[in-house]
Amino acid sequence: MTIAMLGFLKEYKNVTGPHLIMAPKSTLGNWYKEFKRWFPSCNVILMQGRVEHRTPILNDIVKKKNKFDVLLTSYVGANLARSVLKKLKWHFVVIDEAHRIKNDQSYFSQNVRMF
Repeated sequence: MTIAMLGFLKEYKNVTGPHLIMAPKSTLGNWYKEFKRWFPSCNVILMQGRVEHRTPILNDIVKKKNKFDVLLTSYVGANLARSVLKKLKWHFVVIDEAHRIKNDQSYFSQNVRMF
């Protein structure tokens, strides 16, 4: 449903992003495959939590504000890159399994509210 909503926004409302999607690490591959299957024209950047994968994406794409529609990352990846990610103006922030922000005193919940 999220992919359909983002597709509608891009195709009919000209809202191209950037959008941030945070999901459990175990589901990132499925999210990416579903975007490629159902919304192939969407420019999705998959950012894993490892520093050697995360740094080039942050430096070459996010900081330079190169065109992308969706940044897909794990909770850990978002926490590790929060200093860069909080500087962008996100159209939508999607949290898969959003019950993780239920406790507004948790570290993750406080970081998400910065975005």
